[in-house]
Amino acid sequence: MSNVIKNRYDFVFLFDVKDGDPDQDNLPRVDAEDQKGLVTDVCIKRKVRNYVGIKFPNEDKKNTGHAIFIRQGEALNKTIESAKDKEIKDKQIFLCDRYWDIRT
Repeated sequence: MSNVIKNRYDFVFLFDVKDGDPDQDNLPRVDAEDQKGLVTDVCIKRKVRNYVGIKFPNEDKKNTGHAIFIRQGEALNKTIESAKDKEIKDKQIFLCDRYWDIRT
């Protein structure tokens, strides 16, 4: 694989909440006991994927390894089928080389 991530990276990012929980009049989601803000792992992953998608636009066409596999509003079956259509020995390596979020 050409784009193997060889080291572990820890990072911190800060963000502001513009819209909150739609079930609570858009108030920020908070823990009921300590009133600390709640952000799910899925939310964080989506924010990182969105950032990479903005930082490296049109990566599906360029094939530089920064394309995003899990996209909002798209079924994964089409993407997986596209790998099956290729004459490739190891489809898992093909997908890992192409999609940034599979490798990370």
